[in-house]
Amino acid sequence: MSSSVPRYSVIFRKKTFAFSALLFWTCVCAAVYPDRPIRLVVPAAPGGAIDVMGRIVGLKLTGLLGQTIVVHNERGLNPKGDTPAPP
Repeated sequence: MSSSVPRYSVIFRKKTFAFSALLFWTCVCAAVYPDRPIRLVVPAAPGGAIDVMGRIVGLKLTGLLGQTIVVHNERGLNPKGDTPAPP
């Protein structure tokens, strides 16, 4: 009998090290995201019901995430297509 380390043990150690490195890198990258305000796009003109609902969602997300949410109105993104895009 040999006293060497079983092959599966070496493979397990390599996989564990790779997973640990990946987990560490993910944590490092996640610490800096998001580095600027989040932009919430509302597909309607300002002042309408959809805009008001988008602003309410933005306020709730600001409290939940602790990150500034900026509501951006984009006319022309209406799925019905009846709102013309701005020039």
